[in-house]
Amino acid sequence: SRNLEYLMVRIGAERATAPERTHLQGLSEELRTTAVANDRTGFLRLNREVHRSLALASHNEMLANTIAVVHGQSRRFWYSQFEEQGLFEQAAHLHGATLEAVVSGDAEQASQHAAAFLDFLETLTRNAIERRVARSPLTDQSSPVRRVGVRER
Repeated sequence: SRNLEYLMVRIGAERATAPERTHLQGLSEELRTTAVANDRTGFLRLNREVHRSLALASHNEMLANTIAVVHGQSRRFWYSQFEEQGLFEQAAHLHGATLEAVVSGDAEQASQHAAAFLDFLETLTRNAIERRVARSPLTDQSSPVRRVGVRER
């Protein structure tokens, strides 16, 4: 998924039309405003539009279709984590930096900002998994669930 994201923003920075760049700039500003206002519904709507618009700006239909599947599969999980941990502003800042690099036509910066955003999502995912494992009865030494049917060595 990382390589697809990098490709999408790099190509978008190179191929986006002037109207697409204007639209992306507006999305960046609006995304940050909704995050600061803690407008969850607005943020989620805009985030979906950001992904769609970046994919369209690549002018590569196969890439756009492929990345849409990836985003669709992971969107619900990320949104729940953003809300649970109050990370809308951080996500908006990271996404906004990527958008602004695409708008300016800087493919290298767009790729670097996308990498920072993906690092953020990876950390978010790892933390969520670690929290879930920590709450699991299978990791709780005092849990009767752990002791049933498990031989201690």
